[in-house]
Amino acid sequence: MVKHDWNYLNLLVNIAKSYTEMKEYDKADGYYQLILKVEPNFLAVKNKLYPTFLKNKNNE
Repeated sequence: MVKHDWNYLNLLVNIAKSYTEMKEYDKADGYYQLILKVEPNFLAVKNKLYPTFLKNKNNE
């Protein structure tokens, strides 16, 4: 895994968002978890994107 490679992390975020748009929630969830495993302090994902994803996923 590549810590602090922001291009790689940004790619993972875009993949997670894309899977969310396609309603492939399990795949998106896996990518969000991978992002936080690689960079646990990625605050935009930790505090905003992933919690919002989980809230919306549970409302589907």
